[in-house]
Amino acid sequence: MNVFNHEITGLQIIVGILILLMLYKMLIYTLGLIEEQTSKMSRIVTNKLFIIVCLFAIAIQGHFEFKFISYQVENFDLIGIYGFIIGLLSMYGIYIGFLQFIVADSEKAKYLGTNKIKYLADSSIWYKLTQTRTFLFGLFAFIISPILIVNTQGKVQEYSIYVWQTSIIMLLLIYIFLIGMSLQIIRIMFLMKDNKDTWLETQIRSQISNKYYNLFQKAYAKEFTRDYNYNFFRNLKYDLLEVDNKSIDIFLNEVFSKIECELVSSEGAFESVKNGEREKYLYNSYKRFVHEKWKFLTSNKYKIGWRQFEKLIESDITVFKRLVNETPKLVEKNDKVRFVLNDQSDNVHNYLFDQLIERSMIEPNEIAELYKSIKESTRKLKYLPKNKLQKYYGSVENHKWERLIENYLNSDIEFDLPVFFDHDDRDFYSNAVFKVLIKDYGVLRKSVDSDEKLKKIIESMDAAHFVAYSLYQLFYPNDHDWKENAVYFKNKLEIKFDRYDENENEQLYRAAAKKITTTHINYRITFDILMTIFKDSKKQITNIDYFEQFQYSRISSVMILFVQGILEHDNDYSDRIRFDKPNEKESRIIEKLCFDYLQIVDRVPEIVQFKELSFTMKKLLEEVAFKNYYSVRSFGIVSLLYYESILRNNNSVFAKDVFLKAIGYDNNHAANQYLYNESTFTFFAIKLIDNEYDQYFSDDQFLDTFREAGIHILDNLGITIDEYVDNIYSELENAPYVKMGKIRLKQVANKLELIFFK
Repeated sequence: MNVFNHEITGLQIIVGILILLMLYKMLIYTLGLIEEQTSKMSRIVTNKLFIIVCLFAIAIQGHFEFKFISYQVENFDLIGIYGFIIGLLSMYGIYIGFLQFIVADSEKAKYLGTNKIKYLADSSIWYKLTQTRTFLFGLFAFIISPILIVNTQGKVQEYSIYVWQTSIIMLLLIYIFLIGMSLQIIRIMFLMKDNKDTWLETQIRSQISNKYYNLFQKAYAKEFTRDYNYNFFRNLKYDLLEVDNKSIDIFLNEVFSKIECELVSSEGAFESVKNGEREKYLYNSYKRFVHEKWKFLTSNKYKIGWRQFEKLIESDITVFKRLVNETPKLVEKNDKVRFVLNDQSDNVHNYLFDQLIERSMIEPNEIAELYKSIKESTRKLKYLPKNKLQKYYGSVENHKWERLIENYLNSDIEFDLPVFFDHDDRDFYSNAVFKVLIKDYGVLRKSVDSDEKLKKIIESMDAAHFVAYSLYQLFYPNDHDWKENAVYFKNKLEIKFDRYDENENEQLYRAAAKKITTTHINYRITFDILMTIFKDSKKQITNIDYFEQFQYSRISSVMILFVQGILEHDNDYSDRIRFDKPNEKESRIIEKLCFDYLQIVDRVPEIVQFKELSFTMKKLLEEVAFKNYYSVRSFGIVSLLYYESILRNNNSVFAKDVFLKAIGYDNNHAANQYLYNESTFTFFAIKLIDNEYDQYFSDDQFLDTFREAGIHILDNLGITIDEYVDNIYSELENAPYVKMGKIRLKQVANKLELIFFK
């Protein structure tokens, strides 16, 4: 064959065709690699390559003067030529119609936010070529060249012919390959309808994974600066908008799975900065990426499934665990084991767990799995060597339990507490509960029994921590604000100490005392003070100076007796304090002790049923009548009636005399303004039906003062006589030994009515 005056053999033609096919395959492979890097770059390269090929073809034709179109005026009919042009363009019209067809059906074929049909089209170099400006310019050259050929001459005419020839060949070749692409798309569409296109879905997942791995590599190369982190998550934000909620977990797995493999790989890119001066790079730079990552993911936490969320968290925790283990000196340099995480000061493991626990509160049923995971990681901790690295991981485990406990106590969501078995290490959990309770529930302003969550969390601690918290509550805060919680802790402590023998009880108390000395009250409630209280619980107090050793600790004498009574509630004797003839100083101290006790009776009436304390206090109250009668006015109605019942057992003291002197009733039969005290007035109102006090109510002056005081008190309270009596009933309802039935109180009401309205 003779081409361009060169003889070409058949073998040369075959070899040439093979070379062209190889070049075509290489071109497609190269562009495929470029596509993996970025689709934008692929379009640019495709565009420029097409321009180069076209210019090269034009130059070759000009060099060899190759013309398969010859210009002859009589044969060059523009009308006929444009008929050919329209015919060629109409083939592309068919292709456009095909595109419209597949676009109409493509919305049903999405996977991970990617349109499968569009993905197939975008993966074709020929489809991309039709999207370039060069292709449009080729169409323009194909249309306009015949006019230039007719109206020019010489070199311009010749190269116009070469341009037209090139455009015709390229358009025909492109169309042929587009037809091949279209047939392939049709075949794949049939596979999609039969759900047999898993290979295509695999390619899409690989494309997603490669895209974000490349973005991550760029951010890593720039030490995760703000702009590169922003670029990564901006892309992720817009891609997620296209993903349906059911596929978000799969999508995120593809985004981060390849990155995770790189981070945990022993031959990964991170290994390049393990040594030398850049050893902090992974902490100070990668943490910025992690912070941005979870700031973004937590903003979409309601869309992410629990399993995927947990997997992503565990992935980052694993990475940082490896980094800490391989570079422990970064932890050991910091005794507080805290790191700077952007604007936050926090331990990275703690930060990641905080995101996990916050997410788990959406689905509290998953917390059981979380318990299992934490118990396992806590158990492994004891196998680590004793060093600062163990201290670091110990702080991490403590933080996990503390956050769970805080969420349990403070959230409205109900979930169960962890169940511990004999082989579980419960100490970390109990220690975390103890810390949270001391911090948030150091001062209990409500009944433990009224808060089921609080009650469960307190009772979930091991024995040592429970005893420590109970003693903390009893000894601090020492504001004399005894409430029903004192009885709650008394009952529970008695049960705890009943389980063991004497030696085991001491060990338990000693362990609890050590834990109390780790709290903020250790400066005054010391270990020695606590152990003295324990050791002296068996002793009888014969020297009132005994209580002076506790002055600095500011623990009330009644509380010391109360706790010692708990520790020895089955002892042989209950009379803890005994004096034959107390001197003046001792009498004052005993009187103060009695005064404190009666005030406590007002707040916690049940205290009188605790025989280990009440027996001792009854003896003191019987033997020591108050010399300072004015102090009686400080008591409420419960303690006044209780105190009167004790005084009646003392043959040497007339109970009524003590109370009459307290209101200023003297030999002149006068009662002063102290009768205007509400509790004092209520005491005498109840005594209206007591025969022993009849002679005093027969005194006109006393009765007038009583009437005026009563009207004044009820007027200030804004209540009627019946309402006032109902209040008395409510106040005495739970008071042992001083209860009054409604019938007797009705008699009191009738008496008051006669006095007020006579």
